[in-house]
Amino acid sequence: MIRRLSGAGALALMLAAAVFAAWPLLRPPDGRLRFTVLDVGQGDAIVVEAPDGRALLIDAGPGGPMRLDTGERVVAPYLWNRGQLRLAKTIVTDPDADHAGGMGAIRRLFGGAESWDGEQLARGPHWFGGAMLSLVWPRWEVAGRAARGGNDETLVLRIEYGLASFLLASDIEAAAEQALVASRAPLQATVLKVAHHGSRTSSTPEFLRAVAPTVAVISVGGRNPYGHPDAGVLERLRTAGARVYRTDGDGAVIFETDGRALTVTRWATRTVERFCLDPETPC
Repeated sequence: MIRRLSGAGALALMLAAAVFAAWPLLRPPDGRLRFTVLDVGQGDAIVVEAPDGRALLIDAGPGGPMRLDTGERVVAPYLWNRGQLRLAKTIVTDPDADHAGGMGAIRRLFGGAESWDGEQLARGPHWFGGAMLSLVWPRWEVAGRAARGGNDETLVLRIEYGLASFLLASDIEAAAEQALVASRAPLQATVLKVAHHGSRTSSTPEFLRAVAPTVAVISVGGRNPYGHPDAGVLERLRTAGARVYRTDGDGAVIFETDGRALTVTRWATRTVERFCLDPETPC
């Protein structure tokens, strides 16, 4: 009798462990937008999980021959841990290796996802599980007027869900920022993914005034050889009133919103901060 009870107990523990392991796959969508800036060193990789549970990947960090492939080592394990076995869409904002290098591994491991380029995104806005995704830059009617280099040709995206908004500035620099401000593009955002890893050639005061971010996040590698993020940029962000997070110290930075409030989790310390977006609604 004791043996039978022990066997039943062991079976119950095994079943509980199996359910626990499978929970990310079984978990129903909770109606929240989840926006995760992954720690991929000196690069960009952002996972957007829509309120309906579908996943969009924007950039995949460094990768390719002779370097750590963050698409395989960081992005894919994170997606699997979240129960994401396929991707609805992928976007590369910059063809450079620090944004696009890991995408080859992602396409191999998550086959079938549709890739959106700038031309397709320009036909938007695109609704994605209740959230709206728009291409902000290049703006074809003004792009030719800006003195643009390679970084100023990268894609700037905006995501909106309720009162929460996210502006992803990729690697644009001062010329594109000035053109965007002059064109009166929709720049105001709750969260700014800071341009070009906090380079001194980006995040101009005029641009930051137009964005007016509550929160800013810098995707940057620890002890990188470029001196990112620049001390002047950090000061300009503080002057703009933004709460700043950095992947080199905070690890992955996870934003979750129901459209009325925003929580921010720093993966390295598991600390959570909450921001109310609707002054009429306590949160």
